[in-house]
Amino acid sequence: MKNFKFISAIFLIGITMFSLFRYIIILKERSSLLAALEQEKKQVVSLESEKQGLALKLEQEKAREEKILQENTALGQKLKLSQEKIAKLNTGLGLAKTRIRQLNSRASILKSENIALREEEINLKSQLDQISQENNDLKAKFSPITKFKKVFGGLKTQAHRKADNKDKEGNRGFLVKDGQSTGVNTVKIEVKPAPAP
Repeated sequence: MKNFKFISAIFLIGITMFSLFRYIIILKERSSLLAALEQEKKQVVSLESEKQGLALKLEQEKAREEKILQENTALGQKLKLSQEKIAKLNTGLGLAKTRIRQLNSRASILKSENIALREEEINLKSQLDQISQENNDLKAKFSPITKFKKVFGGLKTQAHRKADNKDKEGNRGFLVKDGQSTGVNTVKIEVKPAPAP
């Protein structure tokens, strides 16, 4: 019985030692778990802070994306307007090219007409020079008649003066009066054109 008590005491001491050893291990595990929990809490706080920062960045990104979408919409409208303007300009350019071709054709016609008119002007100048020469030739031919008219005018003036001095008797300067010749002497005047050069 003594042995049994001794064995029981050793067994109880062993269990107590084991329990004590197990308690110490559990305390160490608990302290390490508490430290790990504190670490996890800190990490959770850090992650929460990071989450808030990321949420803020996400909001900023969403706002930026919305702004970019609005800008893209505005740029799309501007692009559409620009394309319409380009289409109108292309239409206007086509019309302008057609008009330029018409004007070039008209300019070619006008150049041809201008050349023809210059040639006609040269011909007309040549004809004018020829007519002026003929006119000068005719003036030279008829200059004796002009001199004769001057002499005849002087004779007529002298006849008037003589008639005034004769108390209005005689023919009073008329060579023909009432269809009758009043002159005493008959004068025959012949005019012959000058020979052609």
